[in-house]
Amino acid sequence: MDVVWIVLGALLLVLSMLDTFFTVLNYNERGLFVNPFIRAEWRLVRWLISKTSITHRHWFLRQVTGLVLISAISVWLFGILLGYALIFYGAIGMGAVTSTHGAAGFWDAVYLSIGQFATVGVEHISAVQRWTEILTVVETMTSIIFLSMTITFLANIYNAIQALRTLCASFPSSSNAVTSPLDSLEPFFPYGTTNSLELHLIDSRVNMNGYFDSLAQDHSGYFFQSGSDRFAMPFAVFNLAGTIEGLRYGLPKGHPASRRPELRRLEDSFDGCLEQIRGRYDWPHPTEPTPLGLPEFTKSIQEWQADPNQANADAMVVRFAILVKSMATMEGIADPFSPDQLEELHQRYKDWLVFVTNVDAFLTKASADLLYRPYYSAGTYPFEPPIADFGWRSPAFEADSQVHAQRRLFHL
Repeated sequence: MDVVWIVLGALLLVLSMLDTFFTVLNYNERGLFVNPFIRAEWRLVRWLISKTSITHRHWFLRQVTGLVLISAISVWLFGILLGYALIFYGAIGMGAVTSTHGAAGFWDAVYLSIGQFATVGVEHISAVQRWTEILTVVETMTSIIFLSMTITFLANIYNAIQALRTLCASFPSSSNAVTSPLDSLEPFFPYGTTNSLELHLIDSRVNMNGYFDSLAQDHSGYFFQSGSDRFAMPFAVFNLAGTIEGLRYGLPKGHPASRRPELRRLEDSFDGCLEQIRGRYDWPHPTEPTPLGLPEFTKSIQEWQADPNQANADAMVVRFAILVKSMATMEGIADPFSPDQLEELHQRYKDWLVFVTNVDAFLTKASADLLYRPYYSAGTYPFEPPIADFGWRSPAFEADSQVHAQRRLFHL
């Protein structure tokens, strides 16, 4: 039985060290058990936080990163200490470890393991055979390696947070609520051919890749919660997608801004970043959308132009038309829906529909997964995301809901 304890301890020790190695030092590795443990822990914490009021929820969300870090380090530490303790426990039965206080047991082995790992040594219990003497020295060396791993792990997580902060800062706004991503493009128009737009796209791509590369290095950074609507991964994805939508699909294909080489690179990197998260957590891909044909598309556009508030026009066509209209207003295009441009507009609509279906599915899943429920305000340039599907809130809707609730309470 003593050999069994030694084998179990060695196995637990090796697994703990391998998981630390894969999680901290290997790019895009899931690890063995810490990352799944953290995700399960987050699901429990998310359920508990969802039961609190909106007022207190942000405070609890800000504690998530600290909880994740402590949990990960604790799991590794527990595995290493218990692994050595089981080996020492087996060694006690073989007479390779003795105690001056009489017969030693399991807790004496734990005491020895903790003392050697902490490099402070222990009293009344010691190794008496060469292999256990070497093992106590190896455990002390393991603690030094583990400390360096822990420092690297903490640095990687906070690098991811800093990268997210930089990425979110690429989309400034005077509002505390999440606003139309098209508003961040306004300074570059009606002079969309200037180099400043190209620099903005380069910065967005570099900052985006920096953040998602940090997440690939340490998956735990995904669970970071700032408690701020404008400092979160879904916020960054929403604005990146809006930038691509506005330039790539909201402007005519011949427009200089839509032909920027950096825009294609941004979209390609953006798709890869979304796929990274989707593949890691096994999120399903959205169903391939079925676009309207040119006659139906033209009819919906005409119906929307005749009465923007009527319900007959196709909802996705209306959403696309609002995007095109906003970009035309920003750039000073007189008639973006002229009959001679309908075929080109229809092709843009089909390409946009594939892109936006993918983005909507991702934002819906990410917002629910991270308990991200910001306020959304349309901003200066209208943009029509399905905020009800995302679980986001509208300030006007919230105000109306509070008024109705107060009236109900008054009548009661």
